[in-house]
Amino acid sequence: SRTLLVQGRVPNEDDQLRAGMAFSVSLTFVGEALLAIPPLAVQWSSDGPFVWTVREGKTHQVTVEIAQRNSDSVLVLSEGLTAADVVVTEGVQTLREGGDVREVNRSGSVQSDAAPAEKKTL
Repeated sequence: SRTLLVQGRVPNEDDQLRAGMAFSVSLTFVGEALLAIPPLAVQWSSDGPFVWTVREGKTHQVTVEIAQRNSDSVLVLSEGLTAADVVVTEGVQTLREGGDVREVNRSGSVQSDAAPAEKKTL
C-alpha cells in the first residue's frame, strides 16, 4: 500500500502548525533498483527461479533472485536481466534455450526505476 506509520518532530518556530492539521511528507529511501516483472513470467527449476527472455528472436533462460512478491508483480534481482529485456509470460512450457520465437502480440510492461521494458506474448 506504500503507507507507513511514522512519528516525528517538526520544527514550528513560526507557530504556523496547529494540532489536527494534515500535511504530506515525501521520503526517499536509498536502496537497490529492482526490476518488477509479471508473476506469470517466473518459472522454477531445480536450480531455483528463472525467467525466459527473447533477444534477437531467440529464447534465453535467465536466473533471477526474488526480492519481493506482490499481487501484480514480482521484484527480482538478476545480473542477466535488464529493463530493456523482453520477458515471456505465456507459452513458457514449450520454450527451450536458444529456440526460435515469433512475436504474436505485445502487451504489458516490465518496470524498473531506470526505464520500462516491454513483454511479449509468444
